Amino acid sequence: MMKFIWDFHLTIEKINFKQMKKIRTRIEAVDALRGFAIFSILIIHCSNYFMDGLEIERQGTPFWEAVNSTTKSMLYFMFEGKAYGLFALLFGFTFGIQYYKAAGQKKRFTIRFLWRMLLLAGFGVLNAAFFAGGDPLIFMAMVAIILPLTARLSSKALLIIAAVLFLQPLEWFKIISLWLNPNTKLVWYTGGFYEAVRPAVANGEFIPMVWSNITVGLQACLAWAFEYGRISQTPGLYILGFLMYRHGLFNRTDASFWDRLCFFTLISTPLLFVVKAVPPTTSLIQAPLQVVFSMWYNLSFMLLMASLFIILYRSEGFRRLTVPLKWYGKMSLTNYIFQSIIATALFYPYGLNIAAYAGVAASVLIGLGIAALQIAFSYLWLNRYKQGPFEFIWHKATYLQVTVPVLNR
Repeated sequence: MMKFIWDFHLTIEKINFKQMKKIRTRIEAVDALRGFAIFSILIIHCSNYFMDGLEIERQGTPFWEAVNSTTKSMLYFMFEGKAYGLFALLFGFTFGIQYYKAAGQKKRFTIRFLWRMLLLAGFGVLNAAFFAGGDPLIFMAMVAIILPLTARLSSKALLIIAAVLFLQPLEWFKIISLWLNPNTKLVWYTGGFYEAVRPAVANGEFIPMVWSNITVGLQACLAWAFEYGRISQTPGLYILGFLMYRHGLFNRTDASFWDRLCFFTLISTPLLFVVKAVPPTTSLIQAPLQVVFSMWYNLSFMLLMASLFIILYRSEGFRRLTVPLKWYGKMSLTNYIFQSIIATALFYPYGLNIAAYAGVAASVLIGLGIAALQIAFSYLWLNRYKQGPFEFIWHKATYLQVTVPVLNR
């Protein structure tokens, strides 16, 4: 990990920083990668029926039990923790676009950004109303304060901060505390929060479910972020994404940086997987150690996926293949929230309650159908307007403007 951080530092020091601040054009590779992240999040959420921590257990034939178990294992192996990591990385990248645009126009940005994050938290409440215990937008908005606080620092300083965050200092504090005193209580009661959400979801009444989701469910999501390493990893990814914009790494799709990153993570990912897969012991420090290794593994795997995507994006064939993901990614906020609205109306007891009888494989097929529907809608909408519906509202509310959507001419 530290070798990668140092190689990253050496790479960005060679880039003309002044030239990169002038870049204002949209980077298609980023839109496509963001679309891939949103698609991956949808599919993995469909594999657990959009019920984080509330998975349904059912009995079926041995064949379909094997199919469903294999499907879920493969999806979690590929996307669990990695799709969210891509989303957070590109969140930091988008901050870089906004930050340097405001700097170029000599506008104050910090207060505006904090207001923007408050609005994002509002979208998070809307999403949480439908997604029991699974909305990360409020958490993402909360920890985003690190971006304006550190944006003026040198790249070297930012890399050091990111490295410290990736080391998972909170988990090491837990490990040391438990090593010194095995009776130390370090419990976030995450499981208890999820259990408290379950009755309202199972009851099938919409209003009680919404109230439970935006109260207890949000507590479950925030507690989970503290308990399983995201409180440290997410701001680290924000900073890394910001640095990638600052130094134009996504513009330089033919640069050796992505080749070297791919090579390094191709080695580190399987090694970290082996470490993470070590059988658990009865030791009290096993749980926080497992979080540390899992977060390192997810980080390495996510960077491997990102580098492979950017390398493949050099080819015309892959760019054409991923055009639908580009449409999907340009409307990421709209599509993300409507994923929850559509999917829970299908899976939850207040709606069609498909989760009561559909297996994992069938639920994933439903997710593919939702993605196809959203991609088609994104294509039609972006042919007429420059932004998605929620992106438009978010942008106008950020600058306190009242107007109608702009046609995409």
